[in-house]
Amino acid sequence: MKIKTVLLALALISFADVILVACCDCDSEPAGLYKICDINIANLDNSDLQITVASDTVPKEAYALELNLNITTNEQCAKSMTLFSGAYATSCECAIDYYTDNPIVDLRVVSTNDINPNLPAGTDLSNYFYLFDGFEYIPSSTIIGNYVIDDYRTVITHQLRLMEYPEASGMQTFVVTIELEDGTVHSSQAPTIYLK
Repeated sequence: MKIKTVLLALALISFADVILVACCDCDSEPAGLYKICDINIANLDNSDLQITVASDTVPKEAYALELNLNITTNEQCAKSMTLFSGAYATSCECAIDYYTDNPIVDLRVVSTNDINPNLPAGTDLSNYFYLFDGFEYIPSSTIIGNYVIDDYRTVITHQLRLMEYPEASGMQTFVVTIELEDGTVHSSQAPTIYLK
């Protein structure tokens, strides 16, 4: 009798394991789709161990821009977005990669003031801003294309560090513009900042 009970328990556990693994077959999960609704930017001070949002003055060698891509998984962008995109019926937590069918095709950063004589106001400075990927600084152009995220959120944040400093201290106002594949253009201007 005990042997039958043990064998039955083992058979049920094996059957349950097969069912659970089949339910969590992550390779068959469809990818999610997100849409870039707009952008906003902020000035950052990178001079301390903790990066902070800058209010009025930043050492020029520590200046960075925070670029926020506001996204949604809805068909249409709305003024207010929800943090939750749906409900899940099981506790199986397969990661879903999200991508966009309207990727960024161009990124431009300009200043309303001269950086130096070779970089006058209005010059595209995107080649002078670098993205920190957690290990090293890479060209900001890496956000161009079909940027894939591995979990859904309503904002994708990039920190772009200025690597070509203004020759003299002074006021700077940076404007970031992205163009999407369908021709949509999003632009945002950071508050004026004093780079010392």
